Amino acid sequence: MGILILNELQAHNSWLLNNVMITKDAPHGISELLVIATLQALAKENCKSVTIGPVPGEQLGKISGLGRFSETMTRWIYRFAKNFFHLNGHATFWKKFEPVNCSSCLLFPEKNLSFSSIKALFKALNVHV
Repeated sequence: MGILILNELQAHNSWLLNNVMITKDAPHGISELLVIATLQALAKENCKSVTIGPVPGEQLGKISGLGRFSETMTRWIYRFAKNFFHLNGHATFWKKFEPVNCSSCLLFPEKNLSFSSIKALFKALNVHV
């Protein structure tokens, strides 16, 4: 139904909630349940803090439905806003807190992995088979 990605910030005994992804057919509230359950688990482990926040992309990807001039202007405005508002804080954050990437575990509510769990995992990770 969904997946939540965390990165440990070992230098500060804290975590970065990197991403919450759910399938389009997931029940309402599943993303909130993932976040709350994660915060409760981290509290039991004496985590000092959890950082949550969106991160803008390096640049805009594919733009559809605009003419060449409008697309160029959109890309220029995005670069300007990113520099003006210092939206490149993601790289600064990673450099400052030096998180270490390590292997991850997936938890499923069922004892046996079902077809629907595998299907939901593929959807959450944007894997098309």
